[in-house]
Parts: sequence; C-alpha cells; structure tokens
Amino acid sequence: MRELTKYGLTVDDCKEILENGYSPRKRGKNTIEKWMDVGNKTYNVVVVESYNYQHKNEIYLIKHVGRFSRNVKIPSI
Repeated sequence: MRELTKYGLTVDDCKEILENGYSPRKRGKNTIEKWMDVGNKTYNVVVVESYNYQHKNEIYLIKHVGRFSRNVKIPSI
C-alpha cells in the first residue's frame, strides 16, 4: 500500500497495467512483471501467484510497484 500511495496509484491502476502493459523481461516462476509507459514515465507492477487457504483459491499478491523516468530522445533538426 505504501508504494501505491507514494505513486498515487490504486489497485485498479495496477490491474490496468497488468492487463494492458508489456513484459520487459522474464521473471521467476509464478512471478509476473508488467510495465506501462505514461508520458515520459514508466510504471511497473510485480505480482506473485499465491494461494488463499481460507477461500481455497489462487490469488495474485502485489509484490512491488514502481515508477521511473525514461530518457525520451527527441531527434534534432
């Protein structure tokens, strides 16, 4: 929650990044990372697959949320 609050994101924003983002690299087993570019910033979300024993179903836990600047180079004329 701290990382979500730090970047002004909600769980719905994470869901959108996971559904519409792109995978920049391969992660470990049961781990998914997705990135989404917004302006000159890139947001990333890392989730891990887990199991909820109380409800007896598989779930995804948000492990990390981040934001970083991309160097957008504008060609000179």
